[in-house]
Amino acid sequence: MNAPDISIKSKISSESRSEAAKPETRAGNRSGDGLDDVAALFPGMEISHDLRISGQGDAQLLCSVSPLLKGKGAKIITLSLRSGNAGQTSIKCRLSGLTSRAARELVADLLHRAEVTSAQVEHVILKAG
Repeated sequence: MNAPDISIKSKISSESRSEAAKPETRAGNRSGDGLDDVAALFPGMEISHDLRISGQGDAQLLCSVSPLLKGKGAKIITLSLRSGNAGQTSIKCRLSGLTSRAARELVADLLHRAEVTSAQVEHVILKAG
């Protein structure tokens, strides 16, 4: 029987854009969050990140996200794109190759893009092997 995934959520959303702009938040040094190095908390486990983004326009949103992912060294494992009413688009993807800090910085960077209305990341700890 497979063990369930363990996940730790670290969310920065559109309501906290001003917080995301602060240097201590962008660097992932929020005191007391305990998430600077999630991998160290779970040795021998695989860490991936589920990223959820909402914004305006399919092409605009993808063009905004893609260079940021490459810049952080992230690899896309899965990607889901959903278009809604009034040009609203939702992207969900699972990423590998990121540290927990880099994942949070990615969300903060995304929130500085005009076409992104919300973004959040979930740290997913998977049993190795």
